[in-house]
Amino acid sequence: MTLLFVIMNDAEKNASRGLVLLRRHTATARTPPLTDLPEELIMEILLRLPARKLVSLRSVCSSWRNLISTPEFTRNHLRRSCLRDPSLTSLRIACYNSLPLRRNGVRYDSFGILSVRSIMENPSEPTKVDYFSGQRYNRIVGSCHGLLCFFYEDGDQNTHGMLWNPCTGFTFQSPEISGQASLCGFGYDHLSDSYKLFAILRKKGPSGLEFSTRIYTFGPTSSWRRIDDIPFVPTDEPFMPDNMEGVFFGSSRSCTINWSVNHRMVVYFDLGKETYGYFSLPYTDSDDYFQRMSTYLCILGNCLSVCYEHLNAQCWFVWQMKEYGDAQSWTKLASISFHLQLINLGFPLQSLYISESDVLLAISPSLRIVLCNLKDGSIYLPDSMNLKENYPNLSQSIACSKMAYIYHESLNASRGLVPLHRHTATARTPPLPDLPEELIIEILLRLPARTLVSLRSVCRSWRNLISSPDFTRKHLRRSCLRDPSLTSLRIACYNSLPPRGNGVRYNSFEILSVQSIMENPSEPTKVDYFSGQSYNRIVGSCHGLLCFFEDDGQNTHGFLWNPCTGFIFQSPQISGQAILCGFGYDHFSDSYKLLGIIMENVPSGLEFSTRIYTFGPTSSWRRTDDFPFDEPFMPDNKEGVFFGSSRVCTINWIVNRRVVVYFDLDEETYDQFLLPYTNSDDDYFRRMRTYLCILRNRLSVCCEHLKAQHWIVWQMKEYGDAQSWTKLVSISFHRKLENLGFSLQSLYISKNNVLLAISPSLRIFLCNLKNGSLDLPDTINLRENYRHFSPSIGSRIAYIYHESLVSPNGLQSNSSKILLQKPKSIVS
Repeated sequence: MTLLFVIMNDAEKNASRGLVLLRRHTATARTPPLTDLPEELIMEILLRLPARKLVSLRSVCSSWRNLISTPEFTRNHLRRSCLRDPSLTSLRIACYNSLPLRRNGVRYDSFGILSVRSIMENPSEPTKVDYFSGQRYNRIVGSCHGLLCFFYEDGDQNTHGMLWNPCTGFTFQSPEISGQASLCGFGYDHLSDSYKLFAILRKKGPSGLEFSTRIYTFGPTSSWRRIDDIPFVPTDEPFMPDNMEGVFFGSSRSCTINWSVNHRMVVYFDLGKETYGYFSLPYTDSDDYFQRMSTYLCILGNCLSVCYEHLNAQCWFVWQMKEYGDAQSWTKLASISFHLQLINLGFPLQSLYISESDVLLAISPSLRIVLCNLKDGSIYLPDSMNLKENYPNLSQSIACSKMAYIYHESLNASRGLVPLHRHTATARTPPLPDLPEELIIEILLRLPARTLVSLRSVCRSWRNLISSPDFTRKHLRRSCLRDPSLTSLRIACYNSLPPRGNGVRYNSFEILSVQSIMENPSEPTKVDYFSGQSYNRIVGSCHGLLCFFEDDGQNTHGFLWNPCTGFIFQSPQISGQAILCGFGYDHFSDSYKLLGIIMENVPSGLEFSTRIYTFGPTSSWRRTDDFPFDEPFMPDNKEGVFFGSSRVCTINWIVNRRVVVYFDLDEETYDQFLLPYTNSDDDYFRRMRTYLCILRNRLSVCCEHLKAQHWIVWQMKEYGDAQSWTKLVSISFHRKLENLGFSLQSLYISKNNVLLAISPSLRIFLCNLKNGSLDLPDTINLRENYRHFSPSIGSRIAYIYHESLVSPNGLQSNSSKILLQKPKSIVS
């Protein structure tokens, strides 16, 4: 299959960046031939797909098969999936069992592979298990980077190591070596970029049993090497390893295989230096050796961990080593008492994984999945995951053998290795069919909105697909609910410049990245600047769309702008000026609506009317019920704040600093609820400069309180319930804020509880909600770019939005005017 693209002219390039409004370009049958999509762009697309999906995409064409199979691509995908986007890899458990001897005297193995995500997200539902059985005894000795490592034995005489990638089917076998492996381990040495298999081999010699320590580095011409024997632990007790299969720990500083010995210490083998060392296990009392039984090492949260049964305390403990090799850094992670739920499972539980919500997943010797909530200590045993039923011949072996391994699905194959049964394509391979459309859709849906904008130029079918309302809606839903990496969060700062010689006011805008501010506050943030040739006032944002009122003094109209795609749509003109307004999305009718209280001069004086416009190809302004108020009308925010959920879609204004008046976009009716009060007598006079905003999908309010000398942010836990207002943060008026001007406008709260706000002087402000610390990045002083800015209390100065592909259903860009452009003197 060949992927194609068109070269855009300058006007189209500008339109794709949201700078210039153009009529739609329509391709014709005479469009010149399109060139191939650059390989680096294909690679960028494929690197954003899960490993399992890429395995099936190898059959698309020979060039994709070769690209996906290259060591460079495999390494890049592994690095991206582990460090940046865990959604690219599926976390799985391989449960392993040695079945009883058959008539020929040989033991056999069986495996069950199941999804961690399925267990954690749907513990009450049956989990799909993939079963495998071997034709002889294969013993798992370790897992790393999606590879499972085995010892493949044909009796008591010979053995060899084997790698298996369950995701890709890759298998590689080492040379045979005489003897059986008693103590072993497998891991990755990042210094030499190689995978190594360690073993203490036991074989019968003339004088009895002989032991030798060997290591094998997986490679096309490698052989087993003899190395120094593992040293006995420096104690007076015999050498008694608790785990025969070593646990691999890898970091930028060390790559080691670890064994717990005598329930007292960890002996490790450094894969880079090929030397040994040891450190102590955590102790709780002086006779701990006699009380701690059945000790397991494991990796939890990228830290070496140990779990064991403690007879005296009648508990099962899990400890985590915060700094590898530092015995002082052992920290108790969980303590689970021997209660009824665990009596028949058998101890010790083998820990496998900790979720982001602090749920520990473990497995018992009877192959039962156990979930433990580390916050409250509760235990859950999903009935649908009794793996014992699928292993009727399981012989519970407490000591020396791990029964389950956890791994990430990957494309990994040890560098330079050729699989045992490699399929080689020839020049006579029949042509491969085109990639199915549903698979193309699935690929494109996993790319960020900004990337998809550029991919519209690949070919007409891709342009039509990416621009379709169905695709746009799916991408918006996926980016908002499942994968925030598909959308970039941005801030649009807005300013009204002084009137020019013709008496008309103009506007300017700055757009900057939230991610850049939050991750690198000390580094300069790239800012895109725009200025308009007439007065364009932002009145709202929703789903990546910014909504404006364009005002020439006598008449006005609304227009939508998507800064990511360049889409602009302009409503019909209406006489007058909008003094109160709001913009939002009505999910009941799948439409975007603009509300305005319009003021116009008539012979008898000023006349006010409330109008609503539903964005559509043939829509017009409609008159609706007037805005209600009982007291003198004093709106704190002229631009209403949109709040949308599955139950309500409303535009909200603060009136008289006492109540929130809202307009229901579906029913087109008004209602109100109270703002949070701290003092019923004088709160009205003490609260000044109040702002509404949306923080973490909840309606919030921030205000300056003169009496308390604080800036306070409240959050409404249940929309419309005034009793659910909860104080989020209270910041005192200290020196850092003296010159900023108050009524800070809150914009965003990050995952690590840092609040981003902006001051009337256009300074970015970061507040850590955990400890109350403040940070004002010097590199983000937007005030310098708005030298004529006049702070206006009643007007919002910044809007936050997610980049998206959205344009309202059925609309096409309908204006040929240049509404927004970059000043020639500014280079971003």
